[in-house]
Amino acid sequence: MDLNARVDRYLRNAGLAIESVSIGSPGERSTWTVQPPHLQSAAQPHLDAYVLPTAQELAEDEAMREADLRILRAIVVELHAIIPAPKPTLVQLRRNIIDRYKALG
Repeated sequence: MDLNARVDRYLRNAGLAIESVSIGSPGERSTWTVQPPHLQSAAQPHLDAYVLPTAQELAEDEAMREADLRILRAIVVELHAIIPAPKPTLVQLRRNIIDRYKALG
């Protein structure tokens, strides 16, 4: 998960009804802004207190993403195997699943 997404989740979990976060310079908290702008003053103490993830946390996140991708690939292959003919190709099935996932979010 990238820094924007982490900070966005952190602020939302803190109860701030933000629309988005913009990270200017990762090392300079004064360049971190939220939308809508009227929430900046409420968000700033949280932004200042945010603790950057450790290398270990980043490695664990990457390992989880890789595991999720392997699981998704296995699901696609299994679904393809059980769909009766005529059936989509594996690539078409994967695209359909990705499109449905994007529509959820």
